[in-house]
Amino acid sequence: MHDQRRPLTATLGVGADGHPVRINLEWEADGGAGPHCLITGPSQSESWAVMATLARGLHAGQRRGDLELVVTGSGDLDIDVAHRCGRP
Repeated sequence: MHDQRRPLTATLGVGADGHPVRINLEWEADGGAGPHCLITGPSQSESWAVMATLARGLHAGQRRGDLELVVTGSGDLDIDVAHRCGRP
């Protein structure tokens, strides 16, 4: 049995060059740029679509309790992944 959690990385899609676009939310000391991420966009629905993709990618393969997603903003967010809402 593997005791370490899966790295906090996710594939968001494919870029214009045809290569996968990935995000790494590991601590900077571990080669990442995290452990936080800010998503903004021209519309709330577009930002939430990116959030849902990111949440599913980060959640995949994690054991229960290894990942906590905190979402801030207004309205209801349906990302198909367990999360809690924080207030901005």
